Formats: sequence, structure tokens, C-alpha cells
Amino acid sequence: MSQVVSFIKKILFFLLLWGCVFQTILLFKNEIPKEGEHMKADIKKQIDVLREDTTYIINLNPSVCTLIRDVPLKNEKGEIVSYDRIRIENVIVRFSLSTYWQDDNTLVGSDENIRRFFLTAKHDADIKKGDVLKDEKDCYFKVKEVADMTFLKRDKEYCYKKSGWVLWLVT
Repeated sequence: MSQVVSFIKKILFFLLLWGCVFQTILLFKNEIPKEGEHMKADIKKQIDVLREDTTYIINLNPSVCTLIRDVPLKNEKGEIVSYDRIRIENVIVRFSLSTYWQDDNTLVGSDENIRRFFLTAKHDADIKKGDVLKDEKDCYFKVKEVADMTFLKRDKEYCYKKSGWVLWLVT
């Protein structure tokens, strides 16, 4: 029995050694494919699939929201003098319940309960940290974090969804 195990170990070692040598030879010959047009087309297809999957996930439980953003207006010295409130209608996102906790740092001096939700949106959604989303039930969600989820490269072209989290105040 120990001879069989020893023989199997030798074969596995040989295969591992052969694989490493073979890969090294390929590296030295520069036979690893470079990113060409055919690879870019494959990557684009994969990103399109990820975007379709994101749309499918959002459509399982969508929330049609109004995005509210306060844009600061500055004077000639660069000081903020007021805010311009903009509204963007029909922003479709998905909220997924995350956790339930109390956070004194969020509402200083308040005993209100906070609910945290995960946020999923399409790749081209114009959502930023600090925005407020008002859903169809008139619930308000403050965007605390949002980031582009990308495939292979950190570039807008490679973005397939926006992901983050929001807070909903329950009074």
C-alpha cells in the first residue's frame, strides 16, 4: 500500500514540475496572449452579462425613487453661499435589508432607530455619497457609501453596477 502511495506522489510531483517548466517556457517565448481586439470584445461581452445580471437582480425587487441632491453654490472666493436642490425622477434601485442597530454617531442626541440597507443600482445611475433617495412609499434613504463595481480595471468603461449602503430613519 505504501508503495502505491509513493508511486502516486511521484507522478503528482512530476506533473507539477512539468507544468511549472512548461509555463516558464511559455513565458520566455512570449506566447501569453496580449490584450488585443478579440480580448476586448470578450471582456465587453462579460461586462454586458454582468450588467444584465444586475438589471435582473434589481428587477426582482425594484424601488422607483426620486434622487435629491443639494449642490453647493460658491462665490468668487470659493466659499459656499447656498445650495441648489436638484431632483432626478425615476431612479430605479434595489434596497436589501442589511442589519438593524442604533448608532449615536449618526443621530447625535437622538434615540431613533436606524435601519441599514444595501444599495444596488445600474452602472450608469447618477448616485453619489450624500444623496437622498425617496421611494414610492415616501421613505427617505441617505446614501452613506456608493462605489462603482468594475470588472478587471477600475475604469467607467468596465463598470457593471453601483453598490453601496444607505440609512433609513424609522421614527
